[in-house]
Amino acid sequence: MISELFLFSNALTKGQGNRSHLVAALRPFRSQSSHFGARSPFIPPIANRRFDAIPRRRLNSYLFLFCYFCLTLVFSSCQSWGIDSPGESFYAALLAEHAQAGDKNRADAAALYRAALGGGAVVRKEAARRLLPLLPAFPDPALLSRLGPALPAPWGRALARLAGGAERDAETAGLFLSEPVDPLYLWALERAGGTEGPLFTEAEAAAVAGRLSLARSAFVQALGHFKTALEAEPALFLQYPELLTGLGRSFQFGDNSAEGTDLFLKWEENLRNPDPAAGVMPPAGGQPGLPVSGPSGVSGTLDSPAQRQLAYRLLYFAGRIERQRGRHETASALFSRAVELAPDGLQADACIWYILSMALQDRPGEMAGLLRIWIPRWHRAVYFNDILDRLARYLAARGDWESLLEVYRLLKPGPARAQYGYILGRASESGYFNGARPEEFYQAVFTEKKASFYYRALSALKLGRDLQLPAPSDPAVSPAKASGFSRPEIMEFLLGFFEHGASEFALPYIGKYRQELRADELRVLAEALQDAGIWDESIRLAGSYLDTDDYEPTRADLELCYPRPFLEPVESYAGELGIPPWLLFGLIRTESAFAPDIGSRAGAVGLTQLMPDTAAEMAGRLARQGGTDYRREGGVDLTDPLANIHLGAFYLRYLLGRMQNPLLALLAYNGGMGRVRRWRAEAPELPADLFTETVEFPETREYARKVASAAAVYGFLYYDLTMEAVIADMLK
Repeated sequence: MISELFLFSNALTKGQGNRSHLVAALRPFRSQSSHFGARSPFIPPIANRRFDAIPRRRLNSYLFLFCYFCLTLVFSSCQSWGIDSPGESFYAALLAEHAQAGDKNRADAAALYRAALGGGAVVRKEAARRLLPLLPAFPDPALLSRLGPALPAPWGRALARLAGGAERDAETAGLFLSEPVDPLYLWALERAGGTEGPLFTEAEAAAVAGRLSLARSAFVQALGHFKTALEAEPALFLQYPELLTGLGRSFQFGDNSAEGTDLFLKWEENLRNPDPAAGVMPPAGGQPGLPVSGPSGVSGTLDSPAQRQLAYRLLYFAGRIERQRGRHETASALFSRAVELAPDGLQADACIWYILSMALQDRPGEMAGLLRIWIPRWHRAVYFNDILDRLARYLAARGDWESLLEVYRLLKPGPARAQYGYILGRASESGYFNGARPEEFYQAVFTEKKASFYYRALSALKLGRDLQLPAPSDPAVSPAKASGFSRPEIMEFLLGFFEHGASEFALPYIGKYRQELRADELRVLAEALQDAGIWDESIRLAGSYLDTDDYEPTRADLELCYPRPFLEPVESYAGELGIPPWLLFGLIRTESAFAPDIGSRAGAVGLTQLMPDTAAEMAGRLARQGGTDYRREGGVDLTDPLANIHLGAFYLRYLLGRMQNPLLALLAYNGGMGRVRRWRAEAPELPADLFTETVEFPETREYARKVASAAAVYGFLYYDLTMEAVIADMLK
């Protein structure tokens, strides 16, 4: 038994990416019914179901927890984990910490995190941040001396001071007014005596309480605390921008009145026209005053970058408050003023987005004129794709082709311009618009590399061209592996999650460090996520680096973005029901990115995102036709991948038989058959692809385009089809 346990543990920690290793390691346990029983509570989903039917992410979780439980029954020391290095201790600690709640597991995890402090710089830093919240009190001086260098510099110094007694200290108090509210923050605050402790002034304590409430989205409560801080010491909100941001959000979501706007605009006016004699802003309507000078004593003018940024925040949040109140004209004026003070392009784009979004809602006919003003001033065109898509729908539904053409000419090459170009080409081809020959628009879309595959394939079809994707000639080894990593310590740390059976916990750390890594290094991580069965995050990570301007995708990149999990059931059910497998793969990828347990806010569940009522109806129809009966007491188990794929494919087949073509069936899958039929009855003359651009719901429009695009890529990558052939079938 013990030798078998070690075989299983080794498969988990050393060979997780290969499922055959796990199956072989688990087989002795599955056969020993005398130990566990035929339906053992230790491994019920594994012992009683086909391995291939279990989502790999869920399978990994079962196996890790089972392994940890068994190991802790037999051993109680670090050696029982087979740990060879401080780095491995970190991943073992994560498993121990999350295996099961309890003081014993917390103590085990703390001991392992201590051991991890002997690792490299990245491991030390992350181990220190996770260790502190597990300690019941401040660490002893020896441990604190090891923790300090691994923590962010301000926290290292602050903890050393707090360990000597939580007395009043302005620098330490300032951390609680500016640093993110995370487990380290909460642990240090508790050790310092909370908001009632001696560390804080009355105003600081109220501001910290406001930040804690804001972290729980308790906006009304947060606003009450912030107002207390304002009454006692308004200078805090000038000194700590995070407090001003928190105050703005609290007014925006916690108080639908003009109070916040009046306060922020009075402060902004005082920055522009200070009253040195008063020393503080004269109270307006009972509001607290704002000091004229900042922490350094410098007069509050907009000549200073700090003061300009402060004025930007005041105008920006005043605009957001007014938008929340429905006062769009006032909000737009405030955002227009804020743009002039924005400290960077991202924050300028945020203001422009609000201006255009409100204009599209209130006066869409003026959008072309507004875009002439704002397009030259925005920084990242992709930031505005949602607004441009909504505008394209508005103009196409009204047949305002001239305005569409005007916006098209304003846009720079990119995804949005390709969308407008295809709509104009299709309208011209259909005789609705005579502004230019359709081939001119189609050619521009076809050659736009950043355009959606959907529009490029459609344009290729119209031009009689082939849309070529990278050929299957990639090297077997990823470029980053062949040439070495630019940040080896970060990559070693991130890949360690997968090498040591802790892949479930890798995502936050990948997100934390991804900006420091090259595209080819992100590709290595996407491959590791895929090998671990975390398909959805692998797809998202690969998609993120493919979107960068200077990256040339390879076929291997596309296969990462368009994988084929659940290959056997997808192809089997697609064949049984007469559905192209590439279409079913495109649907599942778009609906769930192959995450079997995912659920939507509307209540849809699983790989094909079926609503329970729809699933029950389809299960009944399938059973009556002699198929598998998935009906159970309490409903269909939509988290079962096999049942979900089968019923989703059956529902798609049902819609394909009732709508005019596959593109309309996809619209119905997302938007509902009755609703799509009603929309179609209002514009029966439009071709299906042009009709799709006029659909009322943005999500439904984009859904049909994404599934069609993904189906075209799947057909090309795996089924020896051209993308144009797949798209042509969608329009039949």
